[in-house]
Amino acid sequence: MMSGLIVVLLVLCILLQVSADKWTSGHHAGDTSESKRRQLGADKKVKKDMSNGRKAMETWARSLSGKDYNVTNWKFMFRSKTPQVFFDQYLKAMSDVFAAEEAHVNFALVGACDGLADPTIRLRFLPNKHWRAVFVEPMTPNIRDLTSYLTNKGAIDRSLIIHAACTQTCEEPTLQVERPLYEELNNNKTAAERKDIPHWLRREIGSIKPKGRTHARPDWVLEEVRCVTATDVLMDWALSPKFRKSPEKKLRSVNSKGQTIVRKRRPHVLKIDVEGHDHEVLMSFVNKDTPLMELPLLIQFEAKSIGEHFPAAKEEMQKVGYVVSDFAADGFAMLKGAKILEMMGAE
Repeated sequence: MMSGLIVVLLVLCILLQVSADKWTSGHHAGDTSESKRRQLGADKKVKKDMSNGRKAMETWARSLSGKDYNVTNWKFMFRSKTPQVFFDQYLKAMSDVFAAEEAHVNFALVGACDGLADPTIRLRFLPNKHWRAVFVEPMTPNIRDLTSYLTNKGAIDRSLIIHAACTQTCEEPTLQVERPLYEELNNNKTAAERKDIPHWLRREIGSIKPKGRTHARPDWVLEEVRCVTATDVLMDWALSPKFRKSPEKKLRSVNSKGQTIVRKRRPHVLKIDVEGHDHEVLMSFVNKDTPLMELPLLIQFEAKSIGEHFPAAKEEMQKVGYVVSDFAADGFAMLKGAKILEMMGAE
């Protein structure tokens, strides 16, 4: 009798242990499921942070081949002879690659004006939320209206606007720019009359004051603005709290020589429209001393403004690793895939 009771008790103990094991196993399974959910959430957060720039650049670099470096072939590929079309078509293709890889496109526009007449802003930057930009513009009325335009379009949160004039070398912290008082002189006209005034005449005329001249031309006005080089622009962009998610110290490192290095933001796309000063700005961004990781992938500039400097500028860009369009009103340059991969290896 006693032995039978012992057997029953043993069976009950075994059943209780099995039940406990099942509960524990189920609880742990729930933990595992929750852990997986948390990991998936973390993965989604990484994607949302758009931190896949290296992968996007590699994918873009490997998508390019010999036919993309044949300048003569571009007019057949895109059924156009206009470098601006070449620029925009490659720009769209690159933007699609970066969007697919969930990475940001960094867009730098020097000579932004008020933004209203620029097709890259209108067709590429504004509709594509994975783009972020830095805009450099010296004229106060343009800065005011550019800020208003980007705000109204819901893009000011991914835009840095720098009120300055860009050039290759800044001898002083500031310089003087001049523009016509066209709008001020026509303020007494009716809205209908002002509407017929071309945009380029109202907003796209201006220049750095030539050395030796102490005053503005008749019916023009001088403004003193900050002078910046390409290094200043990319540094401001990197250090802007609007785009910086890491503490500033993480952007700084010390090289083997004990020098403090600040990692500047790479411009994937560079566009220059500075009314005759294009050569100086272009050579500020692209020259033999430009670090590999700062070279833009696609560049558009005004070739006609460069004029006689175009052959030398083209040769300089080709030495660095670009394929460059033939001379026309606009200029287009694209960094070759091999150079992009080399650039990534240098980081």
